[in-house]
Amino acid sequence: MSLLPQLSERHATWLELFYDLIYVVTIAILTELLRENIGLSSLTTFFLFFIPIWWSWVGHTLYYTRFDQNDLFQKVMTFVQMLAALSMAIHLDGIAKDSSHLTGFILSYAVTRLSLVILYLRLLFQKRELKAFSLIMSLGFSLSIVFWMASIFLPHPVDYIFWFISIMIDLVTIYISKRVAIHIPVNVIHLPERFGLFTIIILGESILSVITGIRHIEWDLSSISIVLPAFVLIISIWWNYFDYVDKAPLQCTLGNGKTYVFLHLPLVSGMIFCFVGLQHMISGGHDEIAYRLISSGISVWLISFSLIQCVTYPKGDRSFLLKLYLGLSLVILLVGFVLGSYLYPVVYLSLITGISLIISIADSKRRSGMPNKAYGGSKGQPHENTLKEYTGKGFVVTFDKNKCTHSGVCLHGLPKVFDLKARPWVQTENGEAKEIKNVVKKCPSRALQFKDES
Repeated sequence: MSLLPQLSERHATWLELFYDLIYVVTIAILTELLRENIGLSSLTTFFLFFIPIWWSWVGHTLYYTRFDQNDLFQKVMTFVQMLAALSMAIHLDGIAKDSSHLTGFILSYAVTRLSLVILYLRLLFQKRELKAFSLIMSLGFSLSIVFWMASIFLPHPVDYIFWFISIMIDLVTIYISKRVAIHIPVNVIHLPERFGLFTIIILGESILSVITGIRHIEWDLSSISIVLPAFVLIISIWWNYFDYVDKAPLQCTLGNGKTYVFLHLPLVSGMIFCFVGLQHMISGGHDEIAYRLISSGISVWLISFSLIQCVTYPKGDRSFLLKLYLGLSLVILLVGFVLGSYLYPVVYLSLITGISLIISIADSKRRSGMPNKAYGGSKGQPHENTLKEYTGKGFVVTFDKNKCTHSGVCLHGLPKVFDLKARPWVQTENGEAKEIKNVVKKCPSRALQFKDES
């Protein structure tokens, strides 16, 4: 088992893709429950169940991106999680008819988390370097399970408060483990790929929403005029997101991946709301609900996506990006909540789709002509020289790009040592030899080396 993920070799496995199929079914059932009864109550219910479903998938993904051993034990634990996720889907389908299915859902989610705890406990006996990290994770997640299970014995809505406490304990656990996890980076190729696959699952739901909406109407010129911009809207979302994943310098700026991971929750939630609104509009629901769902969903998607991009882009680009996306989100909300009732569906959808498509095209061109600040190259090309040497007062630091696993330790840990506006790194006068040496020691791949020449 390697503690350091291999940058060029780590991709989603066949087992992970098989694992995702269960969540395709689970999310489809949950989204269908939202479609059947669109309202404030159903939106609240959707979030209550979507968050633990999404979190169970994230827990498995974060473990795999760091500690994929591809052995029998890990495969068995994955199959257990798949069975538990399938059970969540089954109980979701029955909750609307029988409240006793809620207990089944709670138990199923607990099994997904318990299997994860077992995997982290296993690390205690495998690698001494992982002892502190695996102990924190297993104890914190175990406490979270206790609060989650306790909700079975509590009345509504107190049980949901315990759900919230359980999730918060997980988040605090991850925050506490941050210091000891600095030598255990996420795989910067594998993690964006996995979240891209989850985004594809949600986009699959969008296609299903369009098809479901078409089934309830006659196929004529009027329906085509609504379906066409709806499909183009879906294309623009796919285009913008995956163009970013392909071109963004995630290798050097992803860090521990937590910001990137958590921002995907509102991002995919916004997508689902938009797609449910599209189905409602296509099937003939030309009321305010459809307009507001689509506008709210697209706005949440745009804001979340702009923040995700800020993880990787320099400060100058961040400011422009946030202002642009926030401004367009406000315009889209204004159109949906104020002007929507005065616009025909085809006019409204064409307007929203046009805005989204323009953003996608403009962003794609901006990324193509943007120097890859993470590597120090130009127009997205990595720096050609693989070995760099920086001479200081009585010391030399060497950087071997071939060894770098891009954990982000140096970028996040050297604000006073290296000039982060120029990469590969350029030494500044602020960096004392002792301070630089301490940071170099934190490099998990040993791509940075310190040599004392005093």
